[in-house]
Amino acid sequence: YEISACLVGSEMCIRDSSNMVWVFTQQNSTSGVNDDCIRANVGKEYLCIFAQHVSPYIQTPIFPLQSEYDSWQTSEDLDSTSVQAINEWGRTMTDLVKTNLLKKSQNGIFLDSCHHHCGEWGNIVIDGKNQARAFEDFYNGVGQKVFMQDKVYPCTCLLYTSDAADDLLC
Repeated sequence: YEISACLVGSEMCIRDSSNMVWVFTQQNSTSGVNDDCIRANVGKEYLCIFAQHVSPYIQTPIFPLQSEYDSWQTSEDLDSTSVQAINEWGRTMTDLVKTNLLKKSQNGIFLDSCHHHCGEWGNIVIDGKNQARAFEDFYNGVGQKVFMQDKVYPCTCLLYTSDAADDLLC
């Protein structure tokens, strides 16, 4: 879930000059993203590469695995190490997930509060489930669909090991 925004002081702004815009243009991504999103964003089709803009148009149930404080996003998009700015980023991420993704009851998410980008498959646990088990339940239509740690940054994330307790949180 990529945020297409930046922080200027305490104000949010759309980051039109993001590297992701270049990626969208250079890869001619209009043919690979949701057509309904493209039609709704004429002149700003690049927005459809960002999950916050395309997720309302996706009809298939989706279950993203995402860090609330994605380390790539906080270093490259936010470009800050400020605890206050990173926490604001995380609140924005969570709000976008709730308003754009979770308004459809068919969707779910595994939104952890660890500072990482990708990886950690099976290592982070929320409500007694790691990502793999949470996705398995989502896919099979059993149990909860939404897993959110909702911890403030910075928090020390304990990673799951076979010797660890079942419910490791920040």
